[in-house]
Amino acid sequence: MAPLPSLPPAVGATATIRLGRDYYVGVGGSSYSVHPEAIGRLITVTSTLDRVQAFCDHRLVADHPRVWGTRGQLTDPAHVEFAKASRAQYNTTKRDNPTAGPVEVEIADLSAYDTVFGTGEVA
Repeated sequence: MAPLPSLPPAVGATATIRLGRDYYVGVGGSSYSVHPEAIGRLITVTSTLDRVQAFCDHRLVADHPRVWGTRGQLTDPAHVEFAKASRAQYNTTKRDNPTAGPVEVEIADLSAYDTVFGTGEVA
C-alpha cells in the first residue's frame, strides 16, 4: 500500500453566495444564522461533517455545529441582538431625518436627439 498523503483530504462542501436580508444560509436542508453585518455581501460557506462556518472577506462571521436532518435552524443569539439593534437604529434614523421637501430632479433636454437624428419637431 502507498503511504498516506501529508495533508488530510478535504471533506465537506464549500459554496459562495450573497447573504440575504434574513441573514440565514441553508446547508443540507437546515438553516444557520450569519452575522447580519454581512447582509448583501458575498460569503463563503463551508460545511464539514461536524461544523458549518461562513466567512466574509476571510473573516469568520458564523460558526455552528452541523445539524443532520432537514428543517433544523441554528441561531446565534449575538446575531439576533445585532440585527435587533441595527433595525432600531435604522428606524430611529429614518424618523429623525425625514426628507425636507420635494427633491429636484434634472430634466434632460431631449431636443438634442431631434437635432442629431434629423427628426425635427414631432407633434
